[in-house]
Amino acid sequence: MHTGSSASSSAFVSAYDRLGFEPHVYEISALAYRGMIQEGKNQTIIVSGESGAGKTETVKIVVQHLAMLEHTAPSVSVDTNPASLDIVRHVVESSPLFEAFGNAMTTKNSNGSRFGKVTRLHFAPDWTADTQDTFCYNLKGSSYQTYLLETNRIVYQTAGERSFHIFYQLLSASSDLKRTMLGEEWIDAAEKDFCYLGEPRECQVDGHSDAQSFIKTLHALELFGWEGDALQSLFGALGAVLRIGNLTFQEQEEGEAIVSSDTALRLLADAVGLSTTDLESAFTHLIIKANNDTIEVPLSAEISKNTTDALAKQMYSFIFDSVVMKVNQWTASSKSSEAEAAISLVDICGFESFQTNRFDQLCINYANEKLQHKYVQDNLLKKRVEHEREEIELFDTTLMDNSDILDLIEGREGLINVMNEECMRPNGNNKVLQSLS
Repeated sequence: MHTGSSASSSAFVSAYDRLGFEPHVYEISALAYRGMIQEGKNQTIIVSGESGAGKTETVKIVVQHLAMLEHTAPSVSVDTNPASLDIVRHVVESSPLFEAFGNAMTTKNSNGSRFGKVTRLHFAPDWTADTQDTFCYNLKGSSYQTYLLETNRIVYQTAGERSFHIFYQLLSASSDLKRTMLGEEWIDAAEKDFCYLGEPRECQVDGHSDAQSFIKTLHALELFGWEGDALQSLFGALGAVLRIGNLTFQEQEEGEAIVSSDTALRLLADAVGLSTTDLESAFTHLIIKANNDTIEVPLSAEISKNTTDALAKQMYSFIFDSVVMKVNQWTASSKSSEAEAAISLVDICGFESFQTNRFDQLCINYANEKLQHKYVQDNLLKKRVEHEREEIELFDTTLMDNSDILDLIEGREGLINVMNEECMRPNGNNKVLQSLS
C-alpha cells in the first residue's frame, strides 16, 4: 500500500524513502495538517494499493486522527466546543455506513471497498483565547464524493466472495425488525433464499458478525436521520433488489419470454407496489415510440433476465447515492464561507484481476493507472530532471512509467475507443474485443 501527501508531506515521504523506511500514517496525517496551517494550502493524501492492502482501515485512521487533532491541542478545551465535537462525531460515524453499503467480502479481504471515495475535511482557523500569536484549524465539516461503485457485484460474485455487507446484515436482523421493516414474509428469510447472494458464507468485519455489525449500521443510520418511514423505505428498497434476483424467465415457442417464477413475481410486486401483470410486461417487452405510434416488442428470456439484472444494479446505485447524499447533508459546514482550507483523502479501489474480468474491473484498473501516472509525473519525473541537472545518479524511472498501459486503454486505437465504436455499430457485439485478447 502507498500513502502519500502533497506539499510538506511529500518531502517527508521522500526523506523516508532515502533512508529505506516506510512513512507512518499518523506522521503523514500530522504533516498534512501542519502544511495546511503553515503554508495555507489545501492538502491531499492518496491511499492506494492492491485489494486487501489495508486502504480502508488507513483512511479511517487518518480521518479520526485529523478530526481529533484540534481537541488534542494544549490550549483547547474540549468542553468549550460541543458543536465541533458533534461534527467530529458525524464524520467518524460515517465510516460504518460506507462500509455497510459499499464494502464486501473478497478473496483477499473480508472488508474490501468496492467503490472509490474522496473525503474532504474542511477546516477554518480559530484563534485561541490563550494567545493571539497562535491558532489551530478547527474541523467545520466534511464532504464525500464517490465513484466506480461495483454494481456488478449485486448480480454476480466470484467463488469465495459475497455481495455488499448490508444485505447480510439486514437478513441477520431480528424477526421483529424484519417484520416491521419488510413484512411478514421476511421473518424467516435467509441468504439461501436469494439468488443474488449465492452460497451462504461466514464473514466477520473487525471481529464482528453480520448481526453485530448491523447494530452499528442501525446506530449510524439513526445518527444521520434515517428513522420511521424513511428507514422503512430504505430497507424496503434493499429487499426489492433481492427479490428481483429471484425472477426466472422461460421462452415460449414463438420466442417471447414469460416469467416462470410466479411466487417471486408476486413477492416483488408486493414490495414495489405494482401489479404482477405490469411487472411481467415491463420485464418481457420493449416499448418503442415512433411519432404517435407505440410498439411493444417481445424480448427473449436471456434479454429479459439481463433487463432485471440491470434494474437491480441501477436501484442499488440509487440507494448508495442516497446514503452519500444524506451523509453529506449532515456533515457539511453550516456556513460554506467558514471553511478556508481542506485536507482531501483519495481512497481508490485496489488493482484487480479475476478469472472473468468485466467492465467494472477495467474502470477500476484504469483509474488506478491514471493515478499512478499522475504521481509519477508530478514527483519522480520532476526529481529526475533535478538530479540530472545536479549530476546525481538516479534509478531508472522508466520502470515506473506506465504511459504504454494508458495508451493501450485510452489511446487512439485503445480499448475505450474500440468499445465505443462497437457500441455505435449496428448489431455490435463483443467478438472484436475477444479477438483482441
